[in-house]
Amino acid sequence: MKTPFDGAIRLQRREIDEMRVAINVQVERLVTIENAQVDADAVMRRERHVAGEDLLFPSHAYMARMHAERQRLAEDRAVIDVQLTQLRTRATAAYGMSKAIEDAARNYREEQRQAEATAEQARLDDQAATRFLRLTDRR
Repeated sequence: MKTPFDGAIRLQRREIDEMRVAINVQVERLVTIENAQVDADAVMRRERHVAGEDLLFPSHAYMARMHAERQRLAEDRAVIDVQLTQLRTRATAAYGMSKAIEDAARNYREEQRQAEATAEQARLDDQAATRFLRLTDRR
C-alpha cells in the first residue's frame, strides 16, 4: 500500500547509502594512513639500527624528514577521525529519521486498514439493517 511517506523513505535510504559509502571511504583512508604510519615506524627503527652501527652514516636529515612524515600522517589521521565522527553522527541521525518515517508509514497503513475495516463493517451493518427492515415490513 502506498503512503504519503514513501518518497521520504526513499530519500532517507539514499542518504543513508551515501553516508555508508562516505564512511567506508574515510575508513579506507584511515587504514591507509595507519599502514603508512606502521611502515614509517619500521623504516625509522631500521635506520636507527643502521645509523647506530655506522657512525659515519649521516642520518639526521633523513630522520628529520621521517619525523615530519610521521607528524603529517598523525595530522591527516586526526582530520579523518573528525570527519569520520561527523559522518557517523550524521548517519545515526539519518537512520533515526528513517526509522521515524518508516514508523509513520506503518502507522498510516494500519490506520488505512482500520478505516477500510470500519467502512466494510458499516456497509455490512447497513445491509443487515436493510434486510431486517424488509423482513419487519413484510409482517
